[in-house]
Amino acid sequence: MNMAESHGKGQILIEALIGMALLALGMGVGALLIFGGSRTLSDRAHASRARLFAEEGVSATRSVIERDWESVSPGEHGLALIAGEWQFAGTSDTNGMFTRVVVVSSSGLYEKEARIRVSWSVAADRKLFVEMPTLFSRWKEAVASGGGPGSGEGSPLSGDWTRPKTIGTGDVIPSGRKGADIVLRGTYAYLATTRTGSSDSFTVFDVANPASPARVGGYDTGDDLTSLAVASRYAYVSSVSNSKEFLILDVSLPSGIVETGSLNLSGAEDALTAYYDGRYAYVGRQAGAAIDEFVVLNVSNPSSPSVVGSFDVGASVRDIYVLEDTAYLATDVSGKELMLLDVSSPTPSYLGSFSAPLGDAGAGRSVFAQSKTRVFFGTSERVIVLNTASSSNIISYGSFSTGGSVNDLAAVGRYVFAVTSNSNSELFVLDVSSPASIVEISSFNYPQDGVGVDYENNRAYAAVRSNDVLRIVGPGD
Repeated sequence: MNMAESHGKGQILIEALIGMALLALGMGVGALLIFGGSRTLSDRAHASRARLFAEEGVSATRSVIERDWESVSPGEHGLALIAGEWQFAGTSDTNGMFTRVVVVSSSGLYEKEARIRVSWSVAADRKLFVEMPTLFSRWKEAVASGGGPGSGEGSPLSGDWTRPKTIGTGDVIPSGRKGADIVLRGTYAYLATTRTGSSDSFTVFDVANPASPARVGGYDTGDDLTSLAVASRYAYVSSVSNSKEFLILDVSLPSGIVETGSLNLSGAEDALTAYYDGRYAYVGRQAGAAIDEFVVLNVSNPSSPSVVGSFDVGASVRDIYVLEDTAYLATDVSGKELMLLDVSSPTPSYLGSFSAPLGDAGAGRSVFAQSKTRVFFGTSERVIVLNTASSSNIISYGSFSTGGSVNDLAAVGRYVFAVTSNSNSELFVLDVSSPASIVEISSFNYPQDGVGVDYENNRAYAAVRSNDVLRIVGPGD
């Protein structure tokens, strides 16, 4: 064999070996790609199932939070479907290889954030997850107020409320007119009062310095007012006038209040209470044979409010609070002192009622709904805590005897502020953390009845029927 032949055969052998090596490498890479592609497809399938599990968690969490806002605490929760109803149970729940955790945190009095996290393991060293953050809010309650109940807005209570003190007072012009209701919005207090001669029946105080509230504006509506609600730039007001039972005032400039619209309701019966929930205004009226005592108003055009629905209560409606699609009415109906109506549409329908104790028959006076399972109802003698989750079976947790008519309520956290006609305790501060055993932690004695109360930024604001119609109360040092 010559040198050239030997060199040619060697080159062929090397090329063959290289080709075999490349083929083996190609097969390995192909196997890796096939395996990697299979794992990617598997991960995608698992992620899709995990997202469905998380989406179910979002819907279930919404059901739990909206049903019982106050009882949902921050932390990690699992979900369980019990008797057809989603509930929090334990700290997690599972579905096959997937583990779901609902992490709840509070973003304020009217917001809760829930992160629904679903995780799973595909190997000892490979754990994957999907997460869906969701923000829940009580926007209707945040914008609503009036008709007696205060809004209960602002920062939570702090300090020593067992020894509260008067921070400041304010009087209207002329002095001595009787208060009817009060609403706080930011640094302004809005008061509805009676009138004398041509005096203002609607007054605005700047309470940025609560020790020295300053009257910054007023308006003469032409007659005595009974209640008010304030949202955005407008005040929605009820009156004893026979031609303007309901008025809308533009309060965007407190020193230059303007009446934008009014409504003459049928009959001559007084309007006793007004409420606004972000969609409609609601008016409660004195009993009348030829009228419906609960009226729903379209106020989308402030210059021309109109009646879009009504309900015949059969007795006077003293107070209104609307939570979600339920209107709570404090009434004079014996055996139905608290009445619940469905207001999901402008045409209200009856849901259920609560019968007050015998001594309070026909004497519903005020109502404040923190949640469906935490409703505070005021009568002529007491504050009652109710669970209204089932409108056909309302449960009483407990009550507190006030010794006088409970004219208004505002609930904040574990405390309730109640203004009354008790001649020695016109303002009560109550600890309702244990509804079966409500505790009076403090009270104030004013010259005349307390008629309206609201809360904002760790202060209670009361309206009374006497001089210094505005009273501002805060915690002790």
